[in-house]
Amino acid sequence: MTDHLTVTAGIDNLFDEEPPFVFSAFGANTDVATYDIIGRYMYLRAVVNF
Repeated sequence: MTDHLTVTAGIDNLFDEEPPFVFSAFGANTDVATYDIIGRYMYLRAVVNF
């Protein structure tokens, strides 16, 4: 935005897709290292340099 302010925004898993079911997975029934099990989430980050 300026020389001192940077703003970043985003959305992960925009369409709220479910991860695939994995029979051999433990606990979450999917590979949590590969797929996001939280669902859709948004974030906003501001960094000020001075």
